[in-house]
Amino acid sequence: MPPKKAPAKDAGGDEKDYDLENFMLQKRLEVIQHRIQLKEEVIAECQRKLEEQRKRRGNTPAGRTPVLARLGAVLADLEAQSKQELERRREVVAEMTRQYNEMQNSFSDRIEDLKAQVKKAQEDIVEVENTKEATRKEKEDEIAKKVLSAGSCTLSMDVTIRQLTHKMEAMAFEFADMLKEVLDKMSQRIEVTHSGWSRTDRMGGDDSAAPFMKQPLISSLQEFELVPHGDLPPEQAG
Repeated sequence: MPPKKAPAKDAGGDEKDYDLENFMLQKRLEVIQHRIQLKEEVIAECQRKLEEQRKRRGNTPAGRTPVLARLGAVLADLEAQSKQELERRREVVAEMTRQYNEMQNSFSDRIEDLKAQVKKAQEDIVEVENTKEATRKEKEDEIAKKVLSAGSCTLSMDVTIRQLTHKMEAMAFEFADMLKEVLDKMSQRIEVTHSGWSRTDRMGGDDSAAPFMKQPLISSLQEFELVPHGDLPPEQAG
């Protein structure tokens, strides 16, 4: 009997249920073994009866010899058929055993292949996780550097602004002091000028007693309305 092909995928592309296939083959093997055992028992029983008949042949009447001969022929034919059936059963059992072993090997190979795929997938997952973690740390470090740099720039700008503010305040105070000094000097000059006018009035308009009244300062003070026109002597008013 030619060997059967190994089990293949069905038309839909799905794999067969190996567990169910193994179970069915095991049950068929058990049935065949049981039948072979029954056949062997029948053959043994026939051989035993045939041997008994042969032993009795010497004591059998002549009329019964053809019957025994035909019975012997039937038994011989039955024995031959039993041997053929036994041989055929053995071939079937051998073929089914071979197919079962091939299926087991194929199933084992498939399991090993799936295990290898699972291991490879797990390694890929670990690699992806490591890459993701490294990328996350790199981005966090980059963000931290940017934040630190921005904080340094902000701090530097704050220091610069405070320095400029202090300088402006110092300049403002200095300018205020200068203005106060100028105002004090102008006030003193105005008081001196006013005192000179008063002395001129008391001296009866003597020009030689207050020569400073002819200076240009009086005209400048008059322009800014710091000295009333009535306070000027006749020569300066004219």
